[in-house]
Amino acid sequence: GKEIFSNDSVFSVQNGAVSGGFLTIDEPAEVKVSVYDASGNTVAHIYPGELDAGSHAISWNGINLNGEQVKDGSYYFDASATNNKGWYVQVDTAVSGMVSGVTVNNGKSYLIVDGGLVDPNTVTEVRMVEEDSET
Repeated sequence: GKEIFSNDSVFSVQNGAVSGGFLTIDEPAEVKVSVYDASGNTVAHIYPGELDAGSHAISWNGINLNGEQVKDGSYYFDASATNNKGWYVQVDTAVSGMVSGVTVNNGKSYLIVDGGLVDPNTVTEVRMVEEDSET
């Protein structure tokens, strides 16, 4: 199979399982991640805390602000960060996952990645994943 990396910012929730994302910062900073539904409503906040410069995995348990499991679907996220002087720090977000197919939605093609849709124009890297073979 193929694993892709995309500068899209979407968590996919399927059967309660949530795909992961990444964020990258250029300097140590206090980070907050907000999660939104398709209508733009805030459904969750993730507080990874003070992070060092570099790339970091973002995980979300799929629980909303009311303590309930969200429905299956796509949820968008963004992140903000401030350094120890209180200044905003640029945060780049990304997702990765296994491509299981391609679909067309409203006349536009999308990759199906871990049950969610990813715009092919946002893909930054494709890797071949080797299958384990048993003899």
